[in-house]
Amino acid sequence: MFIIQRPTSKHGPASKEPITPYYLVIHDTEGSHPGDLNWLLNPDAEVSVHYLVAPNGAIYQMVQDDKRAWHAGRSSWVGYSGMNNFSIGIELSHISTGKLYPAAQLKSLDELIWMLHRKHHFKGPRPIGHREIAPGRKSDPDLELNNYTWDKVESRLYPEGADMSGEHDLLVAIAEKLDRLQQDVDKSQRASSYREAIMIALTSGDDERAKTLAEAAAKYGIVTGYHGV
Repeated sequence: MFIIQRPTSKHGPASKEPITPYYLVIHDTEGSHPGDLNWLLNPDAEVSVHYLVAPNGAIYQMVQDDKRAWHAGRSSWVGYSGMNNFSIGIELSHISTGKLYPAAQLKSLDELIWMLHRKHHFKGPRPIGHREIAPGRKSDPDLELNNYTWDKVESRLYPEGADMSGEHDLLVAIAEKLDRLQQDVDKSQRASSYREAIMIALTSGDDERAKTLAEAAAKYGIVTGYHGV
C-alpha cells in the first residue's frame, strides 16, 4: 500500500501528545477532490485529519498516528469524551448524498483500515463513524459500518485461494501517477491562495499577517514575491 505524505502542522496541542489511539473514526469530507485535500492542508482551516482517501484510491497522510488531529470536534464514545484524544481519523473524499463510493476508494479504505488495525489493535469490532461519536451534529459517513468489521475487511482483502497482488500493484501504480500530476496542481493552487491572502493583508496594512503567510508558504517551497521576510 502506497501512502502519499502531505504533512501539516495542524495538530496538538503538544501538551496532549502523543496520543494512544483506541478507535478508528471514519468521516466523509462533504467535498470533492482535490478541493477537500487543499482545505485540509490550508493553514487557516481549523480542521485536520490523519488520512484522506481520494475517489481514485490515492491515500494521503497529513498527521502522524501519534499526533492529535482535529477531526472529531465535540464527541464522545463509550465513556471517552473528546475523541481527538483517543482516535485516528480517516476522511473519505465524498459528499453524503447516497451516491456510491468508487470501487478504488473502497479498496484503498479496506487496505488502510487493515494496516492501521494491525498496527494499533483498536478497541471494538470495527471502525466507528463520525455520526456515532457526534449524534445529532454529524450524519457521515454514508458507509454501512457493519460491513467494516475487522474480520470482514480481512476477508475482502485476503479471500481464500485468491491472489490479489496484481490488482493491488495496478492500483498503486495508478495512484502514484495521479499523485505526480496532482502535486503540480496542488502547489499552484496553494501558491495562488497564499499570494491572494498576502495581497489582502498588505492592502489592509497588516504587514505582520503578510509576513506570517509568506513564512508559511516558504515552508512548502512556494515563492510568493513578498519581500518582507
